[in-house]
Amino acid sequence: MAVVLRQGWRGVRGSATACFSGTARFFSRGPHVLHQGSSAPQAAFFSPLQKVMLPPNTFQGKVAFVTGGGTGIGKGMTTTLSSLGATCVIASRKLDVLKATAEEISSKTGNKVHAIQCDVRDPVSVKNAVAEVIQVAGHPAGAFSRLDPTGSFEKKMIERIPCGRLGTVEEIANLAAYFCSDYASWVNGAVIRMDGGEYVSMAGEFNDLKTVTREQWDMMEAMIRKAKSS
Repeated sequence: MAVVLRQGWRGVRGSATACFSGTARFFSRGPHVLHQGSSAPQAAFFSPLQKVMLPPNTFQGKVAFVTGGGTGIGKGMTTTLSSLGATCVIASRKLDVLKATAEEISSKTGNKVHAIQCDVRDPVSVKNAVAEVIQVAGHPAGAFSRLDPTGSFEKKMIERIPCGRLGTVEEIANLAAYFCSDYASWVNGAVIRMDGGEYVSMAGEFNDLKTVTREQWDMMEAMIRKAKSS
């Protein structure tokens, strides 16, 4: 999945598979979709915002070309960019899926979304797709795929994340929209880590103390108090 936006040739690239809708949904597990179901108590303090971050018409008069835009995060990014005024063109191998997505997003945002068939593995197909994008919309500028087919790692993934939940398509779409916009004109070479604190947490020597039970904490406290009183 790639996003390219006109003016400045800022690009946003990444890969993920998720489902965008009004409710929070996460990574695909085979044909299924993981829903927010975290029971981690800290997740209540990090609830995701589902609304668009940037002001209306941020991308008015601009063209967004999104490969893999028919499903998942690509679809979420297209919805966000279209809602902000961009003329969006989505591309993938499955034209029927693209057309359905284009119609769905257009009906939501009121902006035309174009569907173009393209196989990014075929240079000729990519060249033809870009030519078609220019013809129908003008010059553009600038998956996490089935890694958990059985669902056996879903709980383990959430346990590693301090926020206690997975990220949402809307959150990633907002970041992509920001990087593609003029609001990020002074951002250069930045690496933004969106992982609920997972990376930093994994680097801590004492982070596994979260597995200590209440009884063990009581035992440790008693030992500390005894040592201090002696």
